[in-house]
Amino acid sequence: MYDFEWDENKNNINRAKHKIDFMDAIQVFFDERRLSKLDREYYQSHISTKGEQERACDI
Repeated sequence: MYDFEWDENKNNINRAKHKIDFMDAIQVFFDERRLSKLDREYYQSHISTKGEQERACDI
């Protein structure tokens, strides 16, 4: 089971900028067909995950 937590101020900024609430975004982690990969373009190791969620939008 996943345990998610985030800064609500950052969530508000993300909603304003991208129209995506973190509560909606976490649904991709429950998609059985999700794809995750190590992304080395960042300064630190970063894992990118793509998947589907109920609302029709790209996350």
